[in-house]
Amino acid sequence: MTLVNTLRGLAWCAAVLVGAMTLVACGSGGNSNSAASSAPLADNVVPIMVAKGLDRVANIGTVSVTLCAAGNAAQCQTLDNIQLDTGSYGLRVVAAELSPALRSALQQATVPNSNAPLASCALFADGYSFGSVRIADVTLGRRTASAIPIQLIGDPNFPAVPSDCVVGRSENATSELHARGILGVGAAAVDCGNQCAANAAASSYFNCASASSCVPTVVPLAQQIANPVANMPIDNNGVIVDMPAIGPSGQSSASGTLLLGIGTASNNRLGSSAMVLTTDGFGSFSATYNGSTITAFTDTGSNGLFFTDASLPACGSGNPFYCPPGQQVKTITVKGANGAAQAVHLNVGNASMLLSTPNTFAFNDLAGPMPRYFDLGMPFFYGRRVAVAISGKSTPSGNGPYVAF
Repeated sequence: MTLVNTLRGLAWCAAVLVGAMTLVACGSGGNSNSAASSAPLADNVVPIMVAKGLDRVANIGTVSVTLCAAGNAAQCQTLDNIQLDTGSYGLRVVAAELSPALRSALQQATVPNSNAPLASCALFADGYSFGSVRIADVTLGRRTASAIPIQLIGDPNFPAVPSDCVVGRSENATSELHARGILGVGAAAVDCGNQCAANAAASSYFNCASASSCVPTVVPLAQQIANPVANMPIDNNGVIVDMPAIGPSGQSSASGTLLLGIGTASNNRLGSSAMVLTTDGFGSFSATYNGSTITAFTDTGSNGLFFTDASLPACGSGNPFYCPPGQQVKTITVKGANGAAQAVHLNVGNASMLLSTPNTFAFNDLAGPMPRYFDLGMPFFYGRRVAVAISGKSTPSGNGPYVAF
């Protein structure tokens, strides 16, 4: 799932029904997460699970997150079914998923130089999420980011969504997100950056002095919704998503790992075969596909590969994916700002046939149309170890932002 206000990808995220499975072209999903093994996990390891989740959505990777009121270990809650998203930045949790006690204990962030409550609007390609900005301790694995801003989606204290935020469909409830929240661990340290720090008219933050009339406001970088990984005391320079390879017919589930840090421990080294592609501040790089140069990005928040190819027939009938007569192999050449380039081979299958298979939720060849960008969604991650380095952070392979695989 990609934040539109970062000017990155614009994947279509349509939801339709095929058999017993919900199709979502990008973003959102959930599943109860558990380690694939009973062996103790390293402190910087977070299990990833792709399975049927809350709503039987294909290709959605989910993790567990522990959320506490800042500095208050007595008010905590562990949430599974949190969507892992390398295409956005910061933790966003559906307010209704928290206990009333924790929701009340989470400190309300205020507008700079004011006591007015601060709220945020996340504009995704298919819709919007609006809610308050709260201060919380966020734990992934056994690493904690203390007292960082998060978004409380659908906060009942602010029931009136500003008209500036209403773009597409509402994604303010678990039933709309198909997840209990979104964990954005992309290449940016905060969710909006200088755009929101300098220009209220272009800001995704709101002054809610009146709960029924929120107005856009500027917010300094330090008070914007924060990427939790960037705020960990260690293992804080990025993440590695490590997913197993799967076959062309898909499988019922897939278990992988989210490793915190890059080159900070024995388990999160890139390895000599990984190619580093430096990116812009939000993780985008250039790519050549069918003779055209376009912008590309890696995005676990999209449940398919999304790009334009006139030779691939669309499924139609409300199905937002491609349906070629047989599996196709497509090649994209990706290139970083550092000049490093690599040809990537991708499979594209017939989505109607794939998604008609009962109780199969992990696919490496699910793809659909999207103009102007190439979204390397979850199918790209199967069988790869993909690193995302955070902008401004140092790693043994150079400073972020970059992606490597």
